[in-house]
Amino acid sequence: AAMRVVAFEKRLELTPNLHARYHPAGHILGSAFIELDSPDGRIVFSGDLGNRESSLQQDTALPPACDVVVVETTYANRTHRSTQATIDEFREVIKTALARGGNVMIPSFALERTQVILAQLDQLSKDENLKLQIFLDSPMAAKMTNLYRSCANEFVPAIAQELETGDDPFDPDGLTYTVSSSESRKINDIHEGAIIIAGSGMMTGGRIVHHLKHNIWRDNASLVVVGYQAEGTLGRKLVDSMHSDAPTRVFLLGDEIIVRANVHTLGGFSAHADQDDLLAWLAPTEASKTVLVHGELSVMNVFKGVLEARDQQVLMPSLGEQLNLS
Repeated sequence: AAMRVVAFEKRLELTPNLHARYHPAGHILGSAFIELDSPDGRIVFSGDLGNRESSLQQDTALPPACDVVVVETTYANRTHRSTQATIDEFREVIKTALARGGNVMIPSFALERTQVILAQLDQLSKDENLKLQIFLDSPMAAKMTNLYRSCANEFVPAIAQELETGDDPFDPDGLTYTVSSSESRKINDIHEGAIIIAGSGMMTGGRIVHHLKHNIWRDNASLVVVGYQAEGTLGRKLVDSMHSDAPTRVFLLGDEIIVRANVHTLGGFSAHADQDDLLAWLAPTEASKTVLVHGELSVMNVFKGVLEARDQQVLMPSLGEQLNLS
């Protein structure tokens, strides 16, 4: 078979002279970074690394010493807000948004971010004794949430303990799964008090676009952005609208619509490592070469300067470029 299950930390023989080992990356469910060993040396590929203040995932494992390390740079130019500060802000944003009288839209990635948001809404409803009306309008997110319920071993102790005792942290009171298209369309009849979680996370497609069309023009509606928005996406345009005095116009399913809803952003829920996380992860590698990937060029340039100030040799390859790592 072309695919097989491999346990974390187990030595895997790829060829007689090449071995691999997967280590927990703490990013999303099952995420791993990879160590490759050969007679010529050791190279470590970070893949996506996790935020050490994640409210769900356990911390990323530390890598071994190696000759070359290839590391992601998504948030390598900044430091996230603390998890507790982010949770506090999220609660206030949700309560304020509901008090405005309209619906609350939360575009969310189906894997990890949706489960974080569900867990926070669950805790909010318990702590504040709130009756919430929540719609998880994403078939993929529904499947992923069911998967999360079986993986307590990967989570921080508080979440793992809830799962083990049967107190499902991903099932807040008032949660409805709208899997079919007809169920999704029925949400259009609700004009106030609904919290709608849907993909895609960057609002480039999916059911969230449908909900934006029906709500973004309402001045009592709210859009709560809880994930990274890449340049050129609808999500980035809506986030940038927060800093513009002129009306923002967007095209949604063939119609031009003026954005009147309140837009809020919360960056602290990120599942990606920030600069401090990356530096802490890189420290044990003592690599002679550090290769930067998976980040915007401006971000990589900032991180390159930070590493070079620490006397590290840094490479920033272009697409298709071949590197000599000897």
